[in-house]
Order: sequence, then structure tokens, then C-alpha cells
Amino acid sequence: MVRRWVREAMKAAHHPHDLMSLVDENERLKKLLGEKDLQIAMLQDLLQKKGIRP
Repeated sequence: MVRRWVREAMKAAHHPHDLMSLVDENERLKKLLGEKDLQIAMLQDLLQKKGIRP
């Protein structure tokens, strides 16, 4: 799925500036995903400490 998106994005990116904007967006999305994963892990730890199973 991601590979297809990258392949299509590479075809659509005619200028290096377009490619850089895609790279920037990708980095931003990776950061958001990492933060969300961290929040989930923290909440699961909190539930575990309180004795509640998720």
C-alpha cells in the first residue's frame, strides 16, 4: 500500500520541490504516529497499574 503510494507520488512529482514537500509531509506523519503510539502505551501502562485490563 505504501509502496504504491510512493510510486504514484514519484510519478506525480515533476519538480524536486514537490518531492521535498512529500518528504516533509511523510516525516510529519511519522512523528504524529510515533506520538500517538506513545500515548497509547502510556494509557495502557496506567490502566495496568490501576488493575484494569484493556
